[in-house]
Order: sequence, then structure tokens, then C-alpha cells
Amino acid sequence: MSRTFQSLAVALALPALALPVTMFACSGGDSPAAPADAAADAVDAAPPPDTDAGPDAEQPPDIYPSNHAPIPQLDNQGGPVLDHMKLVTITFFHALAVDGGVVDGGDAGAVDGGDGGVTGRVSDEWRDSLRGFDDFIVGSTSTWWSQTMAGYKVGPGTGGLYAELDDAKVASKSITDADIQKMLADGIASGTVPPPQAQILYAFYFPASTQISSFNAAACADFLGYHDEMAVTYNGAPTQVAYAVMPRCPASTKQAMKDQLTVTASHELAEAASDPYPETNGTYRMITNDAWVPLLGGGTAGNENGDVCIFAPNYDESGYKVQPIWSNAAAAASKEPCQPQPPLASPIYYGAAVQTPKLKDRGHPALGYLVVSPGGSVTANLDFFSTAKLPADARLFVGRDKGTGDPTDMRDIADGIKATLSRTEAHNGNALTMTLTAPANAVKGDFHFVVRSVLETTDFHDWPVIVRVQ
Repeated sequence: MSRTFQSLAVALALPALALPVTMFACSGGDSPAAPADAAADAVDAAPPPDTDAGPDAEQPPDIYPSNHAPIPQLDNQGGPVLDHMKLVTITFFHALAVDGGVVDGGDAGAVDGGDGGVTGRVSDEWRDSLRGFDDFIVGSTSTWWSQTMAGYKVGPGTGGLYAELDDAKVASKSITDADIQKMLADGIASGTVPPPQAQILYAFYFPASTQISSFNAAACADFLGYHDEMAVTYNGAPTQVAYAVMPRCPASTKQAMKDQLTVTASHELAEAASDPYPETNGTYRMITNDAWVPLLGGGTAGNENGDVCIFAPNYDESGYKVQPIWSNAAAAASKEPCQPQPPLASPIYYGAAVQTPKLKDRGHPALGYLVVSPGGSVTANLDFFSTAKLPADARLFVGRDKGTGDPTDMRDIADGIKATLSRTEAHNGNALTMTLTAPANAVKGDFHFVVRSVLETTDFHDWPVIVRVQ
């Protein structure tokens, strides 16, 4: 992706974006499976190697976790990270020209407007709160930041850099990304925005009345935020800088709106730290296992560390609502990859890991696919693992979530495609096979599904897979 959005989780399935809740589709206690995508991808897939149709070897049940196909990593594409981010919080004030020298409602007092009148400055009501959030959330005392940045070579950042811009060009107006870039460049040139320096990220928090329409998409209807990069000239030298855009979307209450704003900001700050220049010099992306990239609407949610956890339940970090982020360190340790976990979540992570062959998809090697021909079948090996002893065997299911709240209530992978497991209950060390069978009239394309492991209705985990009919 050339520009990275925080997308609406199918309008968050909530009225008027009333709650800033996100849920991750591939692992976690209350995660719905991603919907099927019946459209065939434009790919240059190589035929997969022969799949071992026999059962995999059983492993000792008391060695945790047992060996299994690894939870994928976000891959380093070679670009830089903001390893000690310097965050600039940009908010907007409203200027009031008042007769008789009386300022109505301004919190910054009265100043001479230069024409004999008096100007009052009304700051964003959340200006100080947003500054406090930015200063804290990327800093050394934020456990969310330290946990989510594990595995990305990113350390604590700093805030304390601010800009407050006149809302005359944005309040009750429609703007585009080009307008935002010009606003940033003009602010740097005029000195109203701190100048570029190494590790800098400019974070824009726009008024609720501003409508942002960029990249053929509309804020609050199609996305909740995004981050990007641009070139600015300072002291005669061109410099590439990163910036993030946080629209203010409607919600049922002011607190819900504020929570949604900090969730969006956390998503963009984490992504900008680990992939600050997505167009010219990309860094951490999940590109070697397509199945773990969530589906959203007619496409994918994106493959940066915030995108792949778009459906994870929100986390409370010192009173701020934030989104869990994919942790390469947690994934490498066979733990819940979307960190931090809610306080009441089970510390034991488990699942039925599916072994998939590597194939070439859209020019890059990718795991996560099982390929079957119409009228044919394919068999894959699975290894059940857990990070500690489970209180009971987990029950296993295959398909897509129906959204009923019952994790065992699942629909078929796609019309006519059937899945059969060699066992339906498992514990650490167990091996099993899964056979997928496609009817002769099967529609060609990619179909996303999960192998779900369930202990209780509130304690289950999914291993995502894509079956490609071709």
C-alpha cells in the first residue's frame, strides 16, 4: 500500500461509530472470522509442492509449546524506523474578532488583531488532553508502547512539541491530503509548526467539522485515519518527513468520540514508528503470509502492525483507549500477537497451526494458502500447541464465524467447499490433518476461513487460512 489507512471495521458494526471498539479477526477471545472473498486474485501463483497427506508426528504433551508452524512475522523491507520518535501534536484554534475589546469564550485571552479590533483565540477543547496523550503514549512510561514496539527496533519516543493552527482553512470545509501537505509545508515555512528534525512525526488532530476526502475515500465513512510522508524544504534543503492524520468522527457521546480519537491515533503512531516512509522506503509489513492480513469490506485492512490487529479489543492504557498492535516478539514466542492483551484475558495462548506450502503470489513468496482444483481435494497437516497446560482439550472447528456470539456456530468456508478434521479435540503436542474438498462446479478464487480452537465461549483462538480454488 502506498498510503496506509486505519479503516472502518465494516463501519465498526456500530451505530454512528458509537464505540471505538476494534476486533481482530484471526486471534483473540471474541474474534469473528474474516468474511470470504470470492473474487479471484490477479496472481502468478506457482503450483504448490506436494502436500504430505499423512498425519504429522505426535509430540510430547508436556513440552510447551510443541513445535508448530510459526505465527508469521512482519517482515523488515529494509527501510528506517522512528526508533526515538519526536512527536509534534498539531491542533486547531478558532479566532474571534470581538467589538469593544471583550472576548467571548477565548481561553488564550485577547490579542491585537492589527486592525484596531481584538482577536480571541478559542483552543480545541481537547488540546491539552491530546498533547498529554501524545507526550505519554510514546514515552518511556507507556507499557503499551514498550509492548507493541517489541521486535521493531523502536525505543521510547518523546512529545513536548506542539503547534496550534488557525482553523479558518479547515473548519466546516472539505479538504484533501494535498491540502494537508500544503498546510504542513506552510506552517514549517512560517514558523508556526516546529521545523523538521530526525525522527519527527507530525500528528494532525482535525476539528469535527472538517471533512477529509483523500485517495478516493472519505474520512469517517471509509477510514478513521492514515499516515503518510512528504518532502518539505527547510533552510534550503529538502527533507522527507512523516505525518499522521486523525479526523474527528461522530459518536454517541463526547467521551466515545475522544476514545475513538485516541484509538485511531495509537494505530497511526505505531504504524508510523515501524513504517514511517511507506511510499519511498517501506519497513515492517506482513508480506509472507497473506492469510493473517484481515479482510475488510471488499479488500484487506492493510499489512502494517496496526492493520493486522484492526479487530483486536481495545486496551486501557492509564485511562486512554488504545488499539493493540502486532508484536513480532510475542508472535515469535507463540503468544497472542496483538499486544497488550486485556487484563482478564487468559495468559495461555493456543491453537491448531496449519502447515501451508510456500507459493508465489503477486510477485512475492507467501504462506497461508491451500490450493485445490474444482472437483479435487487437498490435505494439510496441523499441530496443536499451547504455551502451558490447558484445563481441558480444546474443541476444533473449521469455517467462518456467523456472528452469533457462539464461537462454535460457524458457516461453511464457501459454497460447496467442505472441510474434514482427523480429530475434533486436541491438546499440546497433538497432530491432525485437515482435508478440503471442492465440488466440480466450485467458483475459482480465494476463500478465507479459520481453524478455530475453543475452550469456552470467551476463550478461543483462530488460525487463519486461505483456500485457493484454481
